[in-house]
Amino acid sequence: MSVTILPDWRVTRFFGFPFVAIAFLLNFTVDAAELREPRALIAAPQPASACGSGRATGIVLRESRRPDVGPYAVTLAGYGQGNDPAADRYAPYLLRLDPGGSTRIALRNALPGAAANLHTHGLFTSPRNAPPCDLGDYSLFAGPAQGRVDYRIGLPATLPGASRGSGRPSVPYPLGLAWFHAHVHGITRDQVTSGMAGMITVGDPRAILPPTLRPLTDVRHLALRDIQLSVPDCPAEGFFQDGQRCEPGAPLLPGTVRDGAAIPASFDIPEAEDPRWDSDLCGTFDPDHPGTAPEGSLLGDSFCARPQEGMGRHSVWLFTVNGQWMPDITLRPGRYALLRVANLSANVTHVLETGEPMRVLALDGALGGEPAPNGPGVVADRILLLPGARAEILMGGAGAARVLTLRTAGLATARERDADGELQGDVWPAMALARIAVPAQAVPLPPWPAASGPAEPPPVAAPVPLPATIAEGCSVLPPDTAAHQWRRRIVVDRTRGEEGERFLIGQEVVDQEGRPYAPAPGDDPAIGRSWPAEPWNPPFGSPAGQHAPPERIICPVRGRGEVWEMVSPGQELHNLHIHQGSFRLARAGDPGAPPGLTPQMAMTDPGGTLAGLHRPEVASVLIWHDSLPIAIRAGDVPGRTFVYLPFAAEVQEGLYPVHCHILEHEDKGMIAAVRVLPPATAGHARAGTDDASVLAALLDPDGRLPANCLVP
Repeated sequence: MSVTILPDWRVTRFFGFPFVAIAFLLNFTVDAAELREPRALIAAPQPASACGSGRATGIVLRESRRPDVGPYAVTLAGYGQGNDPAADRYAPYLLRLDPGGSTRIALRNALPGAAANLHTHGLFTSPRNAPPCDLGDYSLFAGPAQGRVDYRIGLPATLPGASRGSGRPSVPYPLGLAWFHAHVHGITRDQVTSGMAGMITVGDPRAILPPTLRPLTDVRHLALRDIQLSVPDCPAEGFFQDGQRCEPGAPLLPGTVRDGAAIPASFDIPEAEDPRWDSDLCGTFDPDHPGTAPEGSLLGDSFCARPQEGMGRHSVWLFTVNGQWMPDITLRPGRYALLRVANLSANVTHVLETGEPMRVLALDGALGGEPAPNGPGVVADRILLLPGARAEILMGGAGAARVLTLRTAGLATARERDADGELQGDVWPAMALARIAVPAQAVPLPPWPAASGPAEPPPVAAPVPLPATIAEGCSVLPPDTAAHQWRRRIVVDRTRGEEGERFLIGQEVVDQEGRPYAPAPGDDPAIGRSWPAEPWNPPFGSPAGQHAPPERIICPVRGRGEVWEMVSPGQELHNLHIHQGSFRLARAGDPGAPPGLTPQMAMTDPGGTLAGLHRPEVASVLIWHDSLPIAIRAGDVPGRTFVYLPFAAEVQEGLYPVHCHILEHEDKGMIAAVRVLPPATAGHARAGTDDASVLAALLDPDGRLPANCLVP
């Protein structure tokens, strides 16, 4: 299949010349490539360590040349397997997990002078295991350069019914799409952007489909990423490195050469304030017209670009799918396709559309639940995917042959401007991402089995006693009474000062009417503890790490669900992400929820940022999430999102982060610690365990972690 790129470009002026003056330079035709599936991570025998010997998934972090960053070859610090850096690619890996199983991951950090760790995003798995291999999904530390850390990621076969809103004692572990990525606080954005991210599939996603449809459905994985590069123009001699002719001085932009042409480029932006990331790389997009290039920039399929004046190079903001530029996704005749889409971008929010309605089976990897009479999930024209979010989309059915364009429609995260006329947030540009070729079909979607029996009653919450030992620095909700049911009000904001841009997070304990908790004389200081909105910037990049700030730990008690009221008094979109578990929008009757809370009130959007993107009826079907947006304020009215977190599963006990998953915001302070405590009746020997002390005892005299499993 051949496509001509330029007729679809939207260009203002470039080097001071109108678009027609440069068209002859770039009028190439390139072959489109079929979407390639992510590479499977392979388990292999690993050298003996404190975990013992045996098979494990070995992942090495190293800096190497990646020849498949769209049409470019870029030296990046990213993932690899084996000992041959020449085999390294920017294309993501795929890790397969099954409920009830356990997987060892041996992470070897070959990056000189850089710390590293691993977070499995979207799973119910313990942050700390019993020894040996006591690290589970524990990201509140950083492994040393040139060292090795072993993880054991175990998934329970079932979860307590309450963790998924069921009145049954247990439910199967949810199937679906998760992902993994580096999570070293302070450099998370750059590490994820450079390619330290991959996909996780839990079980067979076709299990949600009717038996008649499963053998007719192909599964495709789509990892959405963006990266900013410095790209050379065509050399003066007029030849590419492979001998192909080009117009001397012409910009070597996507579409002028084939995908995978390996044109040398670099992961930096010379003379930029931040050399790895600039939301205004191509200029500031108009919030009302994110598909129009700013003055002096080019905007094409899956990229925008701006010349580096006098340097013979361009700054290119490239959007890829599985590392490819504008791939084809071809559906096979007589078959359906389950598109499993993950937004692996560090900062960018995608608003996906194809030009026709899409059947969305799940968001954030939560396949399961009772099927609706007209099919699973919901039908939507657009899908909001904030950083880290995932969607499962069923394509196919009766209809004429057609070619769709998978696009992101663009999104303005703020509307107000400061005294200098600068927007208070970012504008993510509208971009074409891929083509979807749908053949003529005469096969309608088969009838969906109707839900059997009456709707299941919600679980009945019983009082949960406080644990006998409360870890230092905790904030525990007071016991509910007839007059007061308590929730957490968590405030997220941004400030600018001499230290630059900082992002804040604070907490206050309030009752169902929003009245602050007033401790009685003699109360334990952990009960109802609050703190103002401040940035938390622990030095996670050092081997020792800092695992919890003093007196700033959110401490739920397992078995007691909590309502969190997320408040944004500022002018920038944020999103809530918590490790180890899922949450849903709060409802009337949840503990501490405002009286009469409606679906419309559970997520308010006074600034209209999410207009047409968040629908209460969708939230009632696609219920469970691990990230949800917190909208911007309008005037003096803040954005609010009320969520309910069950904290019902035993694997959720332990210490881990909650943060904004716009990773620039997290790196600059919008992160806090959560420690889920066992209830008093559990009698756990681990109650009150100080993870920081356990890890500190492992350090050698130079403050380095051991290059093997971490054992207490």
